[in-house]
Amino acid sequence: MTNLEVRIRYVVNDLWVDPSLMGWSNRFESNGDTVLINFPNEQDEFTARDWEADLLPTPSAFPVSSVYDEPGWDSRTIAVRIVMIAVAFEADLPPNPPLNPFEGAFGATLQQAYERGRSSAEAAMRRFLEWVRALSRQPWLGLSADAPRQYGRGGVYYADSGEGIAGVGPATSRTFISSRLRIGKSHLDAVMAGVQEGLVVPTSQALLADAWHLTEGTDQPDRNRAIILSAMACEIKAQEHLRAAANAHNEKIVHLLLHKGSTLHYLLNDVMLAVCGTTIKESEAVLWKHVQALSANRNSESPRV
Repeated sequence: MTNLEVRIRYVVNDLWVDPSLMGWSNRFESNGDTVLINFPNEQDEFTARDWEADLLPTPSAFPVSSVYDEPGWDSRTIAVRIVMIAVAFEADLPPNPPLNPFEGAFGATLQQAYERGRSSAEAAMRRFLEWVRALSRQPWLGLSADAPRQYGRGGVYYADSGEGIAGVGPATSRTFISSRLRIGKSHLDAVMAGVQEGLVVPTSQALLADAWHLTEGTDQPDRNRAIILSAMACEIKAQEHLRAAANAHNEKIVHLLLHKGSTLHYLLNDVMLAVCGTTIKESEAVLWKHVQALSANRNSESPRV
């Protein structure tokens, strides 16, 4: 058995991060494979190589200039455009490849090894993007369910020596907004906790991330759909909160009340009063106005601003 490593680069649509996260990496175990997620150390670390003449060169990372300065805040931000995933595992492949690594039995085993690594890398990148989209407010990153996009060719390497065996592959305008949207170390810690523990992004967070994308992250905004998704996210989150707030004395009543309806007005007034002894209208007047506006927009044929 030989230790192999499959490396694949993915485009992430300019993930804004704190400058200190250049070169950030995280290694974890997944289904018997060792997976490494790695940000570039330098601007062109993962950019198209000389032999990838058919691949459009794009910077791996670059400073974001389209942010405005805010007093008391360091606005310096890096946009990561290409992320590399490396998957290490054992395979029944001889340590010395033939001149043409794709021929004969070696080639068949190599292809199987690459497909295993590619599948694992894609799954890891998909989970990573799902959590990043859910825990950030960067709507240009895409819908929470969007598949990762590979950049250029993937490579198979001997893990112990780093020797390359073969390459296999498929082959904006900006507005000035706050750099506070960037991801920091605490965000990435939360992202990786979800990735490594195999957790599913909560439905309410996934829906809200999609709503952000549909309003600000696409060339053709769909505000009506974004409002519907936002309202659904609030309804689901409200039900989760109310179930968590229930106790042994009112758990059955809460269960019955939640089955009677799911509108925000009902949940945050009738049910919340029964569970918490107060309502959003009484305790958070400003928030209640936003809830009313969201409900009005959702139920209107011509949504209002």
